[in-house]
Amino acid sequence: MAWTDIQEKLWRARALDGSDKVQLTSDSLEVFLAHWSPDGKQLAIMAKEHNGVWQNYIIDAAGGKPEPLLHEARNAADPGWSADGSKIVFGREPDLMGKETGSHTIQILDLATHQTETVPGSEGLFSPRWSPDGRWIAALTLDQKSLMLYDVAAHHWRQLGSTSAADPVWSRDSKFIYIHAFQADMEPILKVNVLDGSMQPVADLSSFQSAGAVNYFFGGLSPTNLPMVQTHIGTGNLYTLDLNQR
Repeated sequence: MAWTDIQEKLWRARALDGSDKVQLTSDSLEVFLAHWSPDGKQLAIMAKEHNGVWQNYIIDAAGGKPEPLLHEARNAADPGWSADGSKIVFGREPDLMGKETGSHTIQILDLATHQTETVPGSEGLFSPRWSPDGRWIAALTLDQKSLMLYDVAAHHWRQLGSTSAADPVWSRDSKFIYIHAFQADMEPILKVNVLDGSMQPVADLSSFQSAGAVNYFFGGLSPTNLPMVQTHIGTGNLYTLDLNQR
């Protein structure tokens, strides 16, 4: 299992008992998310240096220095693996996260040639996720109100669902996409059928009580497709300032 702590550092440990715990990234790097490679030996991460832009990196699960995938002044986000681990799909983050400039398209990076290609028809989309079987790429519209699905073989996009959506995650059999409907009543995690777009709530985050919780992050699925949720804790203090004293 891999996760980020409150200081946005990336850790990994054995999911069964928490043993073999290792901090994978240095204190100078802020990590937003991480996705395991199909063989479980590497992670693709979205991270940035202090005051830098978001970039995509690959890091060995055993530890080591993160390898940047691109050398750009633009934000790059949401790296995900192809089924064979030879390519990375990624997007550009919404303006609200980093004042992104330029077009917002989904792109694919070939790790062997370091060449990128733009997924046709992907303008205005972000947060791509490649299905484990390689057949589909899911993505969100920039307003996070539609879940889109790309048929890799047919080169065709279609709208799979219309609801507030964040953090799409594929089921292991590639038949469903799980999303966090963060603006819907009860803030459910929805299971979306790839064939017909039908949605089934599988978790209700509004009842997931935690002292001081300000929001929740849907971080992925367990091997049995149980949602894993990370709680963001916030505290507040009140102060007075005497303007007559210096």
